[in-house]
Amino acid sequence: MAKFTKVGEGKVEVYKKEKTDWAGVIGGIAFVAFIIAAIF
Repeated sequence: MAKFTKVGEGKVEVYKKEKTDWAGVIGGIAFVAFIIAAIF
């Protein structure tokens, strides 16, 4: 499994992969967008 570093503060916790993985980045953005859409 890839290592993750925890970044950000507050309600939203963002996990950033230590090694950049574009598929993971795009998936993460889509996941966050889905959560935002679900909230609003």
